[in-house]
Amino acid sequence: MQRAAESLDKAWAKGPNLSDEERGHLATAIATAKVAATRNGLELCSRLFEVTGARSTHASLRLDRHWRNLRTQTLHDPLDYKLHELGDWALNQSLPTPTFYS
Repeated sequence: MQRAAESLDKAWAKGPNLSDEERGHLATAIATAKVAATRNGLELCSRLFEVTGARSTHASLRLDRHWRNLRTQTLHDPLDYKLHELGDWALNQSLPTPTFYS
């Protein structure tokens, strides 16, 4: 995720001088970070509820907000689109093209 953040900073600094290839590599790095963060975050939230038990769902603790916020983020920019882009890149060396979800 650090690599994706650093790549984004460098791309932002280039502004309109960012090439299509650089943009594609950036999109791949960000998609990889999103997939990893989503999968690890959901696993972590699930384990949090397992460890803390039914009491963790009590409204006063507000632990549910972590899971809810993460799920909202994954739906805003669907993970399936990122997985498709990463698969196309891995199998065909085809960099992502700009879409509504990129």
